[in-house]
Amino acid sequence: MDVLKETGNTICGRHPIGVVMAGLEKLEAEGIEGDESKKKRKFRFVRYERSSDVTEVSESSVSYVSAFAQL
Repeated sequence: MDVLKETGNTICGRHPIGVVMAGLEKLEAEGIEGDESKKKRKFRFVRYERSSDVTEVSESSVSYVSAFAQL
């Protein structure tokens, strides 16, 4: 969070990603029907890319991530 305050940059999609991850945590805590389904659950990041390497506080870049959840 200090970086956000220092640079004024934003993290696009930060809140929706947090909501999805919290939902997955909730499902895990409550359990999904049967022990068998538990074995197949996973959350994986597939790929991460960024538009440039930031070396100065005044610079910015755009990052892209893809992931999937199997419930």
